[in-house]
Amino acid sequence: MSNNTSAFERNRDPILEKLSPLIKPGNKILELGSGNGDHSQYFASQQPGAFWQTSERAENFDLLCESIQRGHRVDMAPPLQADLISPTWETAFAPTSFEVVLAINVIHIAKWEATPSLMRGVSQLLKPGGHLITYGPYRYRDQALEPSNAAFEQKIQKKYLGAGLRAIEEVQNVAETCQLKLVDDHPMPANNRLLVFQSIATTNS
Repeated sequence: MSNNTSAFERNRDPILEKLSPLIKPGNKILELGSGNGDHSQYFASQQPGAFWQTSERAENFDLLCESIQRGHRVDMAPPLQADLISPTWETAFAPTSFEVVLAINVIHIAKWEATPSLMRGVSQLLKPGGHLITYGPYRYRDQALEPSNAAFEQKIQKKYLGAGLRAIEEVQNVAETCQLKLVDDHPMPANNRLLVFQSIATTNS
């Protein structure tokens, strides 16, 4: 997904605060929908010793590659293409090879079909006990949206086909079918939330 500079500067440190306790030296972290790679490159600069893999769909891939190349970081692998709508997107990566997967500002921008696909693929890529972190604006079932989020939803629905703020309960239900358990739901700046799911699989098939 594309990155908004002001939003990135506002959310990078609050996200990092929640992310840091989950990362240890030697861990491998995958970011889905990396946009221009700003988040992963910033997190890598603050979390020495981990290894980072960015990814994007085809239409945004060249921008991501150029950004990662300019960064010259030895702890960042070359980006890989991944379109969450594809039923086999996860085959671009080695199975059960990541301790953490990030999806920042992805679920509300992508079509709903991308969420079950994301969960299914991530369940194959995470090591048992690993974590999926999703960040962005959500809604709760049977609760009205905050005015700012309601306006934001109207904006993205005009720009992206199938976009919308997803109910946390629905995302959680899909995750559970993929052996991903919601373990934390953190309030974040600007009415965003950071959700932490943990793989409860003992082995990945």
